[in-house]
Amino acid sequence: MSGHKTFLFIILGGLLVSFVFQSCKSDEQTGWDTAILAPLAETTLSLEDLIADSLIVSEPGQPLIIRYENTLSLIPSDSLFRIPDTTFTQTASLPIDIGLPAGFQVSAISQLIDFEYKDVQITEAIIKSGSGNFSVTNTIPDIIYFNYGIPKAFLNQAPLFYQNQQIPAASVSAPYTAELNLDLAGYFLDLTGDDGLHSNQLRVNLDARLNPAGDGANVLANQPLILYNNTFKNIIPYYAKGFLGTSEYTSPQQSTDVSDLKKIEGMIRLQDVTMDLQIENSVGADFSFLIDHLTGIRTTTGETLDLSHSLLGNTQLIGRAQHQSDGVNPFTATIKNYSFNSGNSNIKDFFELLPDRFEYSFSAHINPLGNISSGNDFIYNTSNINLKYALQLPLTFSANAISFTDTIATEGLSAETTGPVQSGELRIIATNGFPFDLSVKGYLLDENKQLIDSLLTEDLVAAADVNTNLKVEVPRRSTLSVSINSARKENLDQTRFIVLKARINTKPEDILLPMYADYRLKLQLIGDGIYRVSLK
Repeated sequence: MSGHKTFLFIILGGLLVSFVFQSCKSDEQTGWDTAILAPLAETTLSLEDLIADSLIVSEPGQPLIIRYENTLSLIPSDSLFRIPDTTFTQTASLPIDIGLPAGFQVSAISQLIDFEYKDVQITEAIIKSGSGNFSVTNTIPDIIYFNYGIPKAFLNQAPLFYQNQQIPAASVSAPYTAELNLDLAGYFLDLTGDDGLHSNQLRVNLDARLNPAGDGANVLANQPLILYNNTFKNIIPYYAKGFLGTSEYTSPQQSTDVSDLKKIEGMIRLQDVTMDLQIENSVGADFSFLIDHLTGIRTTTGETLDLSHSLLGNTQLIGRAQHQSDGVNPFTATIKNYSFNSGNSNIKDFFELLPDRFEYSFSAHINPLGNISSGNDFIYNTSNINLKYALQLPLTFSANAISFTDTIATEGLSAETTGPVQSGELRIIATNGFPFDLSVKGYLLDENKQLIDSLLTEDLVAAADVNTNLKVEVPRRSTLSVSINSARKENLDQTRFIVLKARINTKPEDILLPMYADYRLKLQLIGDGIYRVSLK
């Protein structure tokens, strides 16, 4: 979960300063141009404006909770088993010049195909999608008839078989090729070989003869009489049975950066953090995995912390799914649950670090105990090994000098006067319903990112008081001001970047304060003077 979803309340200050400028942006008529106090714009912000509704758990009269859920696929099903693309080619010829009689059997080919993939041993499969392409090239000056079949590929219990397919007469210099494109979707494949005792094997038969009603043909020694090519491509099984092998995957050291959290500094104390983690195995094979470590790193300070829990550093075995004869799914998944809380882990300390980088490594192993099912593993196209987690964070916290910094690029700000005045002023009236102070600073930088001016350096949005139940009853009003004079006018025009820094401190200090759905921060922009200020 990204940091800005967890701690978005911190950017209230950034929004407050943005409000000053964005409220004056849109078209040439927008801005302020008056010699008296006048409201120019206003907005009201709540936590629900900053955090997606789907992440917030809100009960009437209860503090808000952030709940983030996600599902990860640990091993995609097509990495457990697939029928690899396979092509085979054969040519028939005779060692002597000879005249072939009508009906002569030019070729009788029976090819046993081995679909080898790692140590996987599949005995049967139902194909979801995929194709076969079969082609026969004739060089004989007579019509050829051929039969093509796969005796152990069945559709609606009928074996795949094409009979008396005709190829026109041709020559060595002008061969003729006939093609069959086979849609294998829905076919059942018996892959046990001719004797029913093997795996990954499928026999293909081709019988080619000269036209029985023709005159025969003369051919030269070693002349390629016919050439046939057979390709199986993109075959994806709906279902497969056998031994799914013992594939093992070990990840290298992985890292994930959360860039938004790099903008945050300070200390925060959380009431609690919990995480429910579920492993679901819907593959008919045992599965083991090891999360070697998960380390949180605060790159701005160099602090690190390893998440501690009995799950980490210990190999976990998840049993195989079970076949069932009824229901929507043809199998019942095996599920294993884990819970992270303050009693069995350091998850609260882990998130209080505000890590902006996570480092981890893991390994996964199918059938770690070998072929204990005696070839009765199974997999469906809907099978997978999923990790589901739900992170729950009550919005009850204590913040000490938590600050947020961001940079806005701009083409400059204009400040134009409509009369002979020397100064003007923008004021923000803040009505704060949150139990924390909010201070905001804005720095103006030129195109080389050199500081040329600063705004809102001293003003503070004061925290609202809480009652004995630590809840705000009455919001508090504060005023923030920024003056516009002739010297600042030139600085505004040269501004190419605005650095915003907002800082909050919960009040009273060092007390965990709950946040409620009805808390609001109302901002009103007031113009006082005759300068027109707007973003370019």
